Amino acid sequence: TLPNVDNPKCFTVVANIKDDNYSLENRWDIWVFPKVSEPDTTGIIYTDALSSDVLQKLSNGATVVLTGTNGLYSNGLGFDISLPGRSGGNLATVIEPHPLTNTIEHNCFCSWQFFELMDDATCLYFPTELDIPFEPIIDVASAHQFPLRQAALVEFAVDKGKLLISTF
Repeated sequence: TLPNVDNPKCFTVVANIKDDNYSLENRWDIWVFPKVSEPDTTGIIYTDALSSDVLQKLSNGATVVLTGTNGLYSNGLGFDISLPGRSGGNLATVIEPHPLTNTIEHNCFCSWQFFELMDDATCLYFPTELDIPFEPIIDVASAHQFPLRQAALVEFAVDKGKLLISTF
């Protein structure tokens, strides 16, 4: 029986097989998530594209959550990392301290609890020639031969509003 938890938590399941000749063990990390009720999202605009109407509301002080990279620079994400030594692909993720990331157990990187969010997803790409501040909440580290500024979760102050972009 899995315990009830207040925040997502990782548990390790351990299986042992022993006899006179062998002692075998395997371990699996499993994630237990709490039952949650629908949060109060009054006043938050959820969208998958930044239309002129949404941009106007954002400029006037709205809080906007953009899901995806529709119309923005993006690269593939995926859960499987590239092989070390390759010049392309993503090698790691880095989770920064933030109110959104402090509610889930992690070791400062996206592990199995992010699998379904990352599989076949994209990440934002911030070309260096664009003067955009790069302080991601979840950074996507590319190969060191061709470093790219990429993020899966990032927030911006836009005029009077707040914009959160999630590519998960």
